[in-house]
Amino acid sequence: GSAQIYSFWADGSGNISLQDNTNDKTRLRVASNGNVSIGGTETATNVLYVQTDAGDEGITIHSAGDTGNAVILDANRSSADAGIGTMLGKWNGTTIGYMGFFSGADTSNKDDGVIKFATTPSGGSATVALTIDSAQLATFSDNIASSRDNFTISANSGLLQLRTLESGQDMKFDCGGNFELRDTDGSNAVRLTIASGTGNVTFTGNNYLSNDK
Repeated sequence: GSAQIYSFWADGSGNISLQDNTNDKTRLRVASNGNVSIGGTETATNVLYVQTDAGDEGITIHSAGDTGNAVILDANRSSADAGIGTMLGKWNGTTIGYMGFFSGADTSNKDDGVIKFATTPSGGSATVALTIDSAQLATFSDNIASSRDNFTISANSGLLQLRTLESGQDMKFDCGGNFELRDTDGSNAVRLTIASGTGNVTFTGNNYLSNDK
């Protein structure tokens, strides 16, 4: 077949491009500020910029052998809760969410960290919805909790258990009011109520209590 012909050319602004003369396409472009763009003629808005024009195009890290791959985000931050690296999701240039890695409290050893997950409401800005700290404790933000009518925990089979992992520790439900268990059949009917302050328990409807589990 015919040979592929490439050429380098520079414009008057100091930009250098690798041109595919066979298809008349720019394959790689190095801007005068050092930014590199791959796959098109768009101006690189970051150190490395990959332009795609079809689904599932982008960056692939492939290992042909019995080895794993990694994307490493490394930064030498001096303070706690400082950004180490972030995976941003954008919709036509607007941030709609991110997963971020942040420095922990040990600024001497620099060996602990926090992971945060954020989403963006319509017309708003990215807000952290879930934080996992260095002790592997997960905290959902107040905004997420207050914007939901229901919080559901379910088990696929067997028993659903809520328990503490530390011996001698109590489990607490802090509702700021009465604690209620409601039906999930669509009626949302209250089946059990634990009154705030008194602790009185009220059952509603057909109730079956069993100690066989």
